[in-house]
Amino acid sequence: MANNPKIPGSLTTKHWFGYMFGDWGGCMTFALMSSIFSIYCTNVLGINTKVMFVLTVIWTVWDAINDPMVGYWAVNHRFQNGEKCRPFALWCAVPWAITVVLMFTCFDVSYGLKFGIAISIYFLFELFNTFAAIPYNSMGSLATNRDEDRRAINVARNLGGCVGSAIGSLAGFVGIGCNLLLFAVKLLAGTLAGSVSITADALTCVCERVVIAPAVLEQLKEGERPLSPGMMYKHYAPSTPLVLLDGNPANVLAFLQREQADKSCAILCYLEEMPHLQHKDLFPVGGRDDLPTQAHCLFSLLREADKAGASIMYAHLPPRDGLGLALYNRMIRAAAYKIITLK
Repeated sequence: MANNPKIPGSLTTKHWFGYMFGDWGGCMTFALMSSIFSIYCTNVLGINTKVMFVLTVIWTVWDAINDPMVGYWAVNHRFQNGEKCRPFALWCAVPWAITVVLMFTCFDVSYGLKFGIAISIYFLFELFNTFAAIPYNSMGSLATNRDEDRRAINVARNLGGCVGSAIGSLAGFVGIGCNLLLFAVKLLAGTLAGSVSITADALTCVCERVVIAPAVLEQLKEGERPLSPGMMYKHYAPSTPLVLLDGNPANVLAFLQREQADKSCAILCYLEEMPHLQHKDLFPVGGRDDLPTQAHCLFSLLREADKAGASIMYAHLPPRDGLGLALYNRMIRAAAYKIITLK
């Protein structure tokens, strides 16, 4: 569709359907992404819900900035073949599709890097989407000089956009519904404490109220029965005594250095601490903020450390929010609630 169209007569049904399906696909993709991307970030990438809220605000501001910016460029730029809009849609369609795939790719990197990748990919997604969508929406007025054809082809585009948005939103809600159904089935065999893959923060996205059983965070009271095997007094406990360390990172590191000098001990440490500790009986669990990696390798490292023959094992006390809550629940039981606080 050139800037000065030379299409004789009326547009045909082929033109209407072609223009309709273009917006159909674009709106379907955007609606699907909008309905499940936040849940993907919190549940799969492990991004905290509060951080996710800040990211959403940043992305909304970026969307408000790049729309008029790209629109101004599209209106005032002319390609060598005389066209204004069509080349934008053609050239940006493939990069936009690539960003859609990358948005739902879980990279095996640290938490901080995942955070940066999520921001960058979404920025690119919005940019390429705008470059493809805004010029595409303008093509209807450039397709013909006949007002009745312009109205007809834009009605076709709007129809395609509405149907595509409905399908994308429905697919997203079906996916969320299937996950909730699967989670409900899991609940029949236990409680939230027995599920590491779904965090309490993730549940707040779809549930109005989330209650965590007290036994998830503390020792069972005398005579109290566990709601699931994961709430028992000891769960995955090693034979070597395990002590959890809480407090200022510098004080914890100084404590570990003293313990290594005085006795035979196995340490589940963060990658950032390795240069400052003796490498004998050292078991890195991942970066300090890389909770998904810690959850993935925690128990295999506990078993390896248990076989080291040390007189005692030390590990960090995990945080009590997000994915850290599941780690906290398991670690306090593995350590039989032995915690040293280092202010």
